[in-house]
Amino acid sequence: MTDTGRRWQLRQLPREREPSRDLWAGIAAAIEGPRLAAAPARGRGAWRAAGSAIAATVLLAAFGMGLAQPRLLATVGLRTEPTRHELVLKEAAAMRQRYQAELAKFRDKPVPADVTRALIELDQSADKIMVALNAHPDAAFLLDQLHRTYARRLELTKRVAMY
Repeated sequence: MTDTGRRWQLRQLPREREPSRDLWAGIAAAIEGPRLAAAPARGRGAWRAAGSAIAATVLLAAFGMGLAQPRLLATVGLRTEPTRHELVLKEAAAMRQRYQAELAKFRDKPVPADVTRALIELDQSADKIMVALNAHPDAAFLLDQLHRTYARRLELTKRVAMY
């Protein structure tokens, strides 16, 4: 699949997902489980069974709430499509390349000192947004913020170059 196709896939992803029903009641019931009147089993097997049951409940709850990341599927070899994280980072990298290519056209133009501070701040903001995207790839609004920051930086650079 081409980068353009991936970008379109990224734009098609929902901004936020809400579960179709309240899952906490089922999770609480699974954690509580039926209370048996019999004496608890002793030994290593009982601990393994309890640990497996807890792990299965947590995994089931994670899948039910949509929190299971595609990275988990990749570890067991089930992933065929790029993860959302990969799509977000590829889109951000492509955006940065387009921005730098456009900015290169204005490298030779003199910039007044008072505007230089604003340009540096915009560049630092873009760098911080990229760091935030790496830390929180599910925050799709950061792509929009990065785009606006790059657009402001280019607009200011173009204005300065015209004078």
